[in-house]
Amino acid sequence: AAAREMGMQGIEHAADVMRLAAQQHHTTIGVEIDAGVADCPAGPLYSALLNGIKNAVESVASVGGRGSVQVSCRIEATATSRTRGQPASQWVRINISDDGAGITRGVPASKLFDAGYSTKPDGHGIGLALTRSILERMGGHAELSARDDTSPRRPGAVLTLRFPLQDRGNDARKVG
Repeated sequence: AAAREMGMQGIEHAADVMRLAAQQHHTTIGVEIDAGVADCPAGPLYSALLNGIKNAVESVASVGGRGSVQVSCRIEATATSRTRGQPASQWVRINISDDGAGITRGVPASKLFDAGYSTKPDGHGIGLALTRSILERMGGHAELSARDDTSPRRPGAVLTLRFPLQDRGNDARKVG
């Protein structure tokens, strides 16, 4: 049972690690997790979560004032499978959304995942490239998109991490 609880604890822990930095920038971090997410795999996904929350907090800080970061984790079923004759599968979808600066104009969102590319003056272009690599190894993908429910002054962005939920038996590497 302890391994089944690790998925939620891993997501909460990544948020907790960033809360002090967020508070220093008048930013709140909220977390919403579906109960079935306890079966999320562990390992490198934690790094992707931590990086995504860190980027969101930094984006909010760059526009100043009070802001928020919201981490939501849901289980979704695909209507069809990519392989004919296979049953529909379940996917984990983690959204890390913020009301920060948004995506840099003129830069395709896919370029932000290129190793070595950064829009930050002191950035190295490692975080999102690593995130994409982690998700691809899990059979999933990562994408960054603009929010459509915020003000022009605080356009915000959403980092989506999506991967298949697989039955891993008693695999002790579950965290999420």
